[in-house]
Amino acid sequence: VYKRQTEASIWWALVIAEAGASEGIPTLLLALEHGDEDLQQAARIALLKLGTDAVSSLLVVLEDEVPSDALMRASLELLGNVGFFSDCRSRSVFVAS
Repeated sequence: VYKRQTEASIWWALVIAEAGASEGIPTLLLALEHGDEDLQQAARIALLKLGTDAVSSLLVVLEDEVPSDALMRASLELLGNVGFFSDCRSRSVFVAS
């Protein structure tokens, strides 16, 4: 049963991405913390496809919340994948004052 639920969740994540449904971002962020690596990867792909809405949500997670280690790692990885850190001015977001 668990495997079928995970497979359904993976398909759901990919459908959200293809539909451009940014309303699904909070659930995709939760999926990044799930124990199943395939589901985490599907959530990463979906978030990358959702573009700027997903980037904004990832920044909010890192700035306003205390994310789990898994969510923080995934968020930083995704931000790196979209080139967020290539702009030196953007890095100042994470510099402590």
